[in-house]
Amino acid sequence: MPQTETTPVVIKESYQSTMKAAGFPRKDWDKIYKAPYNKKLRKLRPSPEQIVSGDEIHLPKYSPKYIKDFIKRSVLLEKCYTDLESEIEKLRNKLKKAEKSRDAQETGGLVAYVATVNKAISHTVNVNLASCTDALSCGLTMKALATMESHRKDLLETAKSLKELSAKNKKAADANIKKIKEKLASTEKLAKRFAAEMKRMTSEHKKILQSPW
Repeated sequence: MPQTETTPVVIKESYQSTMKAAGFPRKDWDKIYKAPYNKKLRKLRPSPEQIVSGDEIHLPKYSPKYIKDFIKRSVLLEKCYTDLESEIEKLRNKLKKAEKSRDAQETGGLVAYVATVNKAISHTVNVNLASCTDALSCGLTMKALATMESHRKDLLETAKSLKELSAKNKKAADANIKKIKEKLASTEKLAKRFAAEMKRMTSEHKKILQSPW
């Protein structure tokens, strides 16, 4: 049988109240008092009735009360860890959506429109609007090119405004992604701590099962 782990306890009121508080049944009190780890106490107090407030007695670490509290902690810890895993999964999905939304904005929407405007502005059309003078295929009809050419100044201002708006939106998206990443990192860190504590409690649970108490 493995050696009993003990905890030193200072008697506050009485020997009896201390044993009751630890959850030990009366039938075990004498056994604990006579155990080898209380040899020093027996030398000072030859009888349990002589134990007074201020005396130190060693009690088995895995008392009924300790085991009861241990079970409560285990249940609570497991629930918290499960909640953390669920939160991590939600944050990871949220991060994917935020990154996908930002990337879509960079490849389409305002950014794509700005690119089209700039592409049209960079082209010049000949007198009869037959084709682009640089012979590039911009994908725009001659009518569209003519319209854009006649409103070159307005288009330049529009492109500038759209670029600024796009940059502002991207900055906001990046800030949101950063915030999600930070929360995810802190949650994962906390989950690791809980996992380590669960591992420790699993090891302690084995000791409790081996304990005679």
